[in-house]
Amino acid sequence: MKNARSPCSRRARHSTTPGASARTRRDDRIDGENALRSRGARDATRDASTTPRLTNARSLEPQTGRFIPEKSNIWRDCVDGYYDWVKEHIHEGAPINECDHCGDPPLVLAAGNGHTKVAELLLSEGADIQQSGLMKDTALNRAAHNGHYHTVKFLIEQGADVNALDGGDNTALHWAAMRGHVEIVNLLLQSGADKNIKNKEESLPIDLCKAVWSNSYKYVREILAH
Repeated sequence: MKNARSPCSRRARHSTTPGASARTRRDDRIDGENALRSRGARDATRDASTTPRLTNARSLEPQTGRFIPEKSNIWRDCVDGYYDWVKEHIHEGAPINECDHCGDPPLVLAAGNGHTKVAELLLSEGADIQQSGLMKDTALNRAAHNGHYHTVKFLIEQGADVNALDGGDNTALHWAAMRGHVEIVNLLLQSGADKNIKNKEESLPIDLCKAVWSNSYKYVREILAH
């Protein structure tokens, strides 16, 4: 039979007196702190040796408002209304009458988002006012659809065809009526828009004045009924 160890002998293996135990813990802590400091210094040295140094302090400055061709294109900037960047693209030879991968040309994108100044720039640089997107909607159609009154007014003043048809034979008046844009409907009618044109579904602009499309449908219906 093996000799059993007494509790006293087991305790004696792991500790001595309370004072000695405290000193041991303190020494262990100091040794651990020194080890951490040493390792931190080594890590800092390694990071400094592997991190490339900045040769120009200006590289830390924010690069806001800077034209970066590889991160931009004329179609995207027409959507966002970035006049200066669109101008830069044009000077670099960007195509102003070609569609992007979604089938929309620059003027339609600018007008459809209400960026009248960008539309003016594009026209002054030779953009076709009747250019159309994948659905054959012109810049005027898109602006009327989205409710951009000032853009619609500008395009009409520049000679846009108020009765141009899109792929569904809808005119700008069809779209404005459907969306309940009362002021645009008035402007189009005053500019010669024909309220009797039917689309491919045999619908007149007044037929599209429904509550499901707009809360203003009643007002538009009253205008078109006269």
